[in-house]
Amino acid sequence: MKQRMQIDAELDPQSLSRLEQLAAERGLPMASLIGEALERFLAYEAWFAEKVRQGVPSTTDPPQEDVIDVVRHHFGWS
Repeated sequence: MKQRMQIDAELDPQSLSRLEQLAAERGLPMASLIGEALERFLAYEAWFAEKVRQGVPSTTDPPQEDVIDVVRHHFGWS
């Protein structure tokens, strides 16, 4: 169930104009359009954070041997 809340936001004139135009084109109140945008932003942030967690190896994981070889070669340690 959605809840209503009052939010004050500072927008530059161009963004406000674009928001008003998009709301009119979609036949939605600006508050609904802003709510949709916020939901998309929060979903993206959660997705991105999960991808980062998946991509960052644990510090307890042993390094891959091929990575060690690349680093050794890069620095001339081999």
